[in-house]
Amino acid sequence: MRMIRLTECFKRVDLVFSSKTRLRFVGNCVLLGLALFVSMTFMLFQYQENIVNQIGSWIVSSYKHPYKADQSQAEAWLREGKTNSVISLLNQDDWKQIQFGDRVYPLKRQILLRLFGQLEGVERYKDLHYWANVLRDLDRRDVTAWAYWFESMRHMKGRGEEGRQGLQKAWKDFPVNAKLAGFHARALRESGDVDGALAVIKEVEKRSLVVMVEGWKVEFGRHSKDLLPKYWRKFVDPLRRMEWASAMTSGRVLWREMFNSNARRIRKASRGKVERKLTIDLDGRVTMLLQVPSNITRLTIHPPGLFKLAVSDIGVTMLGQTHYISPGQMRFGGMHVHKKWLEVAGVSPWVQFTLPDFERRTGTGTGTRTLNVDLTFTVALKTVEGEFFSYAGSRQ
Repeated sequence: MRMIRLTECFKRVDLVFSSKTRLRFVGNCVLLGLALFVSMTFMLFQYQENIVNQIGSWIVSSYKHPYKADQSQAEAWLREGKTNSVISLLNQDDWKQIQFGDRVYPLKRQILLRLFGQLEGVERYKDLHYWANVLRDLDRRDVTAWAYWFESMRHMKGRGEEGRQGLQKAWKDFPVNAKLAGFHARALRESGDVDGALAVIKEVEKRSLVVMVEGWKVEFGRHSKDLLPKYWRKFVDPLRRMEWASAMTSGRVLWREMFNSNARRIRKASRGKVERKLTIDLDGRVTMLLQVPSNITRLTIHPPGLFKLAVSDIGVTMLGQTHYISPGQMRFGGMHVHKKWLEVAGVSPWVQFTLPDFERRTGTGTGTRTLNVDLTFTVALKTVEGEFFSYAGSRQ
């Protein structure tokens, strides 16, 4: 029976190709289908930014997920002192092929830096020299990689003076790098120059305090990613309770936010960015007064890319109410959690959070009003001694 059906199918295909009219018709149908597909794809990318962004985010997340899992495993191994397991992971082909500029390069750099700390702590200087050279070759401008490279060289037979001179020269060129300053100060102290070591520490702290207040950016805006989950819950909950009128109202709001072009224009119009030089009080506390559209849903803080800079205790005050943002409510990149601090550990660091109770403040209005928002947080810098100090120099 199956052979008969296949024979009939081939006969029909043969009839199509034996007639120019039929062949032209089939070709036109194929071209029409392709045109419709291309048009729908164009419309999707042009008008449904949220769907496109979700697809893109899913692709990126799927690509990064196995590497993040490996990073978590590597951190667990380092906490247990299993440095050889981390080295075996980095020697795998997937990790060896990661180059500077790749999307997962910051993950590789973070693993390497933590491996450096472990190797330096157990005085495995030959291994430290090798892996510091790996990071140095990946990015010749990575000052921290150079710092570990010279420090490991300082403990290698016949290369001690070369390592000391390398640290001294590199520190003169990059005096705000805490790791480089720490190694240089240690080398001076071990050679008997205690005053020189103290001078290095004071100098790096002085220069770092000037740098840490410059180059701060705060982005704000209204984003469908923040809105849709709450609108969806407002739609589903009445359905479960069979409150049809409320469900219809919430459904219209959800539909408008997803597909209405005017809602899309309102979201884009609400977005902006401010750049500030920080003013820090004696407790290391920062207060930034922002005038923003009243319908925004999100704030993103971009600290300067200063290694060991850290922020904590983020809060926002609006309409007389203060909300403190817990670590679980934050998203961040180029940073890692260290106790209560979010510490800069990579390039282009950022901290992002959704503003609380934004629906009660703004609903789905046009966003023409402005709102005064006081953004507060504590900023500090880890010293070469491993402590945090604020702009005023008070210990945290």
